[in-house]
Amino acid sequence: MGSSPIDEKVKRRISLRIKWLLFICTSVFLAIVVSVSIMGVKVTSIFKEDSIALNKSSAQNAAAQINLSKATFENSLEQLSQLISNQIKNGDSVKDIQKTIGAFQKNNEDLISVYFMDGSDGSLYASPQMDFDKDARETRTYAQLTERPETKWMDVYKDSTSGTIMTSVVTPVILDGKMVGALGYDIDLSTIGKMRANIEKDSTSNLVIMDSQGFIVSSFIKDMDGKNVNPEKSGMEEGVEDYIEDADRFNSEFKWVADIYNGADNANQSLTLDGEDYTAEWSTVPEVKWKVLALTPSKILQSKLTGIIRIVLISGILGLLFGTICALYLSGKLMKIMAEFQKVIEKKASGDLVTEFAFKSNDEIGDLSKSYNSMLAKLRGLVAKVNGNAESVTNANAGLSQIAAENSTAITDVSRAIEEIAAGASNQSEQVEHGASTIQVLSEEIDGLSKQ
Repeated sequence: MGSSPIDEKVKRRISLRIKWLLFICTSVFLAIVVSVSIMGVKVTSIFKEDSIALNKSSAQNAAAQINLSKATFENSLEQLSQLISNQIKNGDSVKDIQKTIGAFQKNNEDLISVYFMDGSDGSLYASPQMDFDKDARETRTYAQLTERPETKWMDVYKDSTSGTIMTSVVTPVILDGKMVGALGYDIDLSTIGKMRANIEKDSTSNLVIMDSQGFIVSSFIKDMDGKNVNPEKSGMEEGVEDYIEDADRFNSEFKWVADIYNGADNANQSLTLDGEDYTAEWSTVPEVKWKVLALTPSKILQSKLTGIIRIVLISGILGLLFGTICALYLSGKLMKIMAEFQKVIEKKASGDLVTEFAFKSNDEIGDLSKSYNSMLAKLRGLVAKVNGNAESVTNANAGLSQIAAENSTAITDVSRAIEEIAAGASNQSEQVEHGASTIQVLSEEIDGLSKQ
């Protein structure tokens, strides 16, 4: 058995305004989600590329500036070497040489000390003066210069006399083509730190400078200078401590340093220093093989991304609000048009075929208005035609009624005539019957006569 209409569930009526509102808001929301996703991926890629480019540029720029500063020390030391060579050639006394060394040291505050190692007797002359009871010719520095007599920078080391972690630049003193001694500058790591700080002022990256072994020459991180960050060089230099005492953690967190010195590609790398994440690029200072790391905190990139996302979200909310206002406006306008159209239709239902749907607009609703009014005009023509046909039918009906009345009269007359004829026929029938009976009597009388 079929269910009755009462049993059927009535669908809930949803206003067209609500439908429009939901449709436009959903469309705007989806557009925002898609745009935020695409923009997030694109902006992240752009920011990462910019970060890599900035880090690489900063590392190369810092390496170039350090090389220039290094060249300044080298030129100064080579000039002093030439001066000492001339003094030795001229037979100047040791005091004259010490006086010259002292003048250079006092005029340059960046130098911890200036020293001359005499190749003739192994004596060491330094400013400021220091206690040194060894043969200078037996030191590692003098031995390296003897093997290769050229200006060179020493890696980070701990000075056995002062106990200071430092670096040095040394050069041979040449007289008549022979090495007669060695001259050097002891440079405190804080001096390199000043150079690094000045470079960082004009850079967006933080800098870490390592020597050719992986020992920190200067770093933006506090208490990192003079420490070893290369797990493969752990314990190789007396007095240079590892940055992290725990060996397993040290090997885990700073394996990337060993990779750098083992020829890893100079590519963007993510790393952690002092509990903070960074992206890094590195460059090499020519000749000394020092590495300059340019690092950008990952939180800066994340902060930029967060700012972009915030702007996009605010724009999306404003767009959603604007879309809602537009939806309300359009749906209100549409509802007004539909209400007017409904009124016109109700008038038509009441028999008003004159009132048209007056809406002038160069769009589909305007086309609908024109079509409706055209239909209404045709409907009026049809009604007029039907009315004309109805009048003709009425007139014909009146004629038919008159003819029918005349026919009815004629039929009445004919009926009367027929009745009269029927009555006459009845009389004749009676007379015939009477004549027949008379003939029969006559016949009987003739038969009687005949018998007689």
